[in-house]
Amino acid sequence: MSSPLSVTQFANGRAWQAITQAPATLNLDPGVASQALRFIFDFRQSGGFVVARLPLQLTLPELFTFAFTLKGDSGGNTLEFKLADAAGNCWRYSEPQCLLTPLGRKFALTDQLLEFAWGPAGGGAPQQINALEIALVAGPGGAGELVFESLTYHPRGERPLPQITLATPAADWSSERFWQGESPWHAVALPAWMALNFNEPQRLGGVVIDWSGVAAGCALQGMDAAGVWQNLAVAAATVANRTFFRLPGSAHLQLRIELCAPATVKRIELLAAEIGRSELSFFQWIALHSPRGCYPRHLLRAQSYWTAFGDPSGNGCALLNEEGALEVDAAEFSLEPFIWDGTQLLSWEGAVHQLQLADAGAPLPQVLRRWPNGVTLQISAAVLARQIIADYTLTNHSQTPLKGRLFLALRPFQLTPPWQSGHRHFGQMGRLHHITSQQGEVVVNDARRMITAPPPDAFGATPFSRNEVVADLLRGDLPAATAAEDAQGWASAALAYDIDLAADSSFSLSAIIPYAGQSVTLKFGESTPLRLQAAAAWQQKLAALPQFHLPQSLMIGAAVAHTALAHILLQRSDWAIQPGPRRYTRAWIRDGVTMAAALLRAGCQAEVATFLRHYATFQSEEGNIPCCTDQRGADWLVEYDSLGQFVFGVMEYYRFTGDRGWLIELWPAVERTLAFMQRLQSDNQRRSNRHCHGLLPESASHEGYLSHPVHAYWDDFWALRGLEDGCAMAALLQQEVAATTLADRARDLRLHLAASIALVQKAAGVDYLPGSVELADFDPAATATAIAWLDDQVGVSAATLTATFDRYLEGFRRRREGAPWHNYSAYEIRIIAALVRLGRRSEAHELLDYFLADRRPLAWNQWPEISWHDYRTPGHLGDLPHAWIGAEYYLAWLALFVYERHSDASLVFAGGIPRSWLASGEPLVVTGLITYWGRVDLTIQQIDAALHLKI
Repeated sequence: MSSPLSVTQFANGRAWQAITQAPATLNLDPGVASQALRFIFDFRQSGGFVVARLPLQLTLPELFTFAFTLKGDSGGNTLEFKLADAAGNCWRYSEPQCLLTPLGRKFALTDQLLEFAWGPAGGGAPQQINALEIALVAGPGGAGELVFESLTYHPRGERPLPQITLATPAADWSSERFWQGESPWHAVALPAWMALNFNEPQRLGGVVIDWSGVAAGCALQGMDAAGVWQNLAVAAATVANRTFFRLPGSAHLQLRIELCAPATVKRIELLAAEIGRSELSFFQWIALHSPRGCYPRHLLRAQSYWTAFGDPSGNGCALLNEEGALEVDAAEFSLEPFIWDGTQLLSWEGAVHQLQLADAGAPLPQVLRRWPNGVTLQISAAVLARQIIADYTLTNHSQTPLKGRLFLALRPFQLTPPWQSGHRHFGQMGRLHHITSQQGEVVVNDARRMITAPPPDAFGATPFSRNEVVADLLRGDLPAATAAEDAQGWASAALAYDIDLAADSSFSLSAIIPYAGQSVTLKFGESTPLRLQAAAAWQQKLAALPQFHLPQSLMIGAAVAHTALAHILLQRSDWAIQPGPRRYTRAWIRDGVTMAAALLRAGCQAEVATFLRHYATFQSEEGNIPCCTDQRGADWLVEYDSLGQFVFGVMEYYRFTGDRGWLIELWPAVERTLAFMQRLQSDNQRRSNRHCHGLLPESASHEGYLSHPVHAYWDDFWALRGLEDGCAMAALLQQEVAATTLADRARDLRLHLAASIALVQKAAGVDYLPGSVELADFDPAATATAIAWLDDQVGVSAATLTATFDRYLEGFRRRREGAPWHNYSAYEIRIIAALVRLGRRSEAHELLDYFLADRRPLAWNQWPEISWHDYRTPGHLGDLPHAWIGAEYYLAWLALFVYERHSDASLVFAGGIPRSWLASGEPLVVTGLITYWGRVDLTIQQIDAALHLKI
């Protein structure tokens, strides 16, 4: 075994880095003693975290141990020890309510104790490490001091195979030959058990038994402290030839497998602790060791994309993924089709999937599976009256008759993959505790019901202790039972429909699945099919939007705009405008006001009024506006862009409605917001350097600032917009003193902004508009928002804006033309509208063409928050569809035809229309454009060399 490596060898001259979330502080002092680090923290009666990070380069074997000692007082906060690699993957040991003493406590963290936490790998064990972190995450908070010392790392030898004892020894059988796969265990009579002795406690992730023939019922047992065997898990007999046991957590000195009937065990595999640590890692292992296509693509650690569908009223949406699986609701189970063609099971593997929307811009997704044998399956999804409608059409395009079965499998797999994991159990497993068939309905968890037309020819359900339903489907069969209960929530089931299709014939099936707690109220067989009724509801809603009559080659841009608006509508919940259907089912004010700006330009006023009116109820007594809210209440993370955004949202609603009563109602909240903003500026001015004079304090309003809040110009641009709008409101309400004061404050902030930006540019030696004072970072997407809402009042020179977007375009073109890149965020779409406003029309269309071509998936007219270079990279997407990004696209698309200019209260027409769109002489006609000054119809046409504009 290699000799231990110490922290001094790890450091290799590099310094530890202190990372905090404001207002928490952390001071690191490496000079206490040899191989020690003093860790002085103060959470300042707030939440957040403090992290000491050590860069290093280390290749880890399968088995290893990190050991160290911690002395001092951790205050009962959560202790974390983390390993990270260069790709953004993290493995973590976490101990909530960690208690330490001045005498010290020794930690020995083996590979078995470090869980995969997050990252594009989607799971697995650490290998190439480039950083080690020791962190405290606030629980009680408070202040304290730790000494972190004697950090060592040991590679460990291979995990020894246990010795085996059988209930009835066999003369020609040996433990060694069994582990080599050369000597199966033939249990010919009961009692029949196999005991595994590890000599020292071992943490395992699970045990897998391969049988010769069918699997016998059996129990996996562990010995307790009193020497008595206790059942850890029990598996039922099954026709499958493999049994899975998951063993999360505890270590075992001995295990025993006790059979309920004579059988032959061909092989036993002991799974590493990492595999059993979470349900998903366990099912990932099963998927990777099963025929491809039996399990969702994301369990194979490959990206699968999805879209949301619902009705225009919001309040719940379902998901359909590109393989044709349907997730009925948030954090619930999925419905997936399979075909038995008489000899084999046809799944998503081996099929080509063609995606589309059933109607130009309406969010009615479809998936067409094409198998090489000429069989296709069309899957169409919609929501009507809070009930999901799923239609399946199986067609035999071959000249060979197709006789077999169509299966609809109900399984506890969400469509959002594990790298999407977040609050509320998203990106993990759904739950199927109870499933049965009652009077023609499938009933799930006593709350969710499903009926189909025609009714199934057979139905079967199984708990996981017997096996997953796909084990039966692989034989073209169903479980024998028609009900299943599973305490873990891993039950599964399938409906079977017998098919006998001649050449060029089809079989159609429809399912209705109401939202939780509802009964089935829709009826099959009506004169207008249910899915067409759902489509009509969307057509009516989208017909009220601005309509674009353009050459056919340009209509995709209009269709994407309509889909983007539809996604905002269907993802709403009660009062909340939400940016995502799963991961981002919360209401952010920054996302919300951009989506509100899009909705108002689509004539959707009531949705915006409801959102802003309710958001105002979360305002603190001192006037602060939370960055985010949900049913748990307000999130008070330090983010100061929310202040100006709230004021902007209130005034934006007035600009489209002229509702003075609205201003009277919301003015008290606006006034408190602006007063709180002034106090923040005053406090910051007293303690900051001249680079920050007159600005808002440090905040974490940008993902890149979470680890170290900074003075973000994004906050100040929004503050300036808020002051301008507050001034306008005060004038409209005849609050003359307030109007004058706010006008003065807006002027002062504009001057302070310009001065600060110039100082930071000079100090950092940059010519672009920096994102923040401290980092002088390049953030053109944030700058684009300032252009959109402040026009030429940003307070910086034209040369700075030119340099900013020139730099962006240079990098964009490298990416577009094939230079290496990892990922990007489609928030960049907002730069299109900024370039239009700056008169850079041709460059705006470079971006428009690129982002339209990089929709994910293309046919479903949407973007994730993060787009990965490799389409299948198992990397975090943010959420999909990302309605904030969709709103940015909608606003950018409208800006091509018309936009409002705040600086001189004017409308600018055709600022983004290129000559190439007009070259054919065919007119561009847009009807129903909604602006601050009412509805506008626009016709643009080139006749000979002249341009004709009709308004």
